[in-house]
Amino acid sequence: MIQRSLAGVGGLLLGLSACDPCDGARVRIAGADGEVSVDVCAGLSITEDERRTGLLGRSSLDDGTGLLLVFPVTGEACITGEGMEFAIDVVFIDEGPRVVAVEALGAFDARSICEPGVRYVLEVSRGESGGAAPGDRVSIEGGGAPP
Repeated sequence: MIQRSLAGVGGLLLGLSACDPCDGARVRIAGADGEVSVDVCAGLSITEDERRTGLLGRSSLDDGTGLLLVFPVTGEACITGEGMEFAIDVVFIDEGPRVVAVEALGAFDARSICEPGVRYVLEVSRGESGGAAPGDRVSIEGGGAPP
């Protein structure tokens, strides 16, 4: 939530709150109890080149942001930290959409982490995946993201 203050007549300050704008896709992950553990504004990587590039070349991500890799079909997705300058959490998501797995990759981690049955991958800074766990529900809204 963004808080804005406007100077009113006679120097009176009025407090307004507006929803945090997201020019990408709003991704929320909630557990079985409905409690939201992840709520981020994610940029979209839809083409093969965009997915291959991912977060390479970035030195960090702002809090509350991430990158959503959207695959054209459900299948095996492999993610590596090779060339990454910072540690990330990787959330593998199926068509449901539900969380399939949550993994951590360190900076410059050359391992390749693969998961079958994946349609989306959410990459966030280390620790930003909250308590997301396999089976958690995912909602993806806006930014032209597929339903």
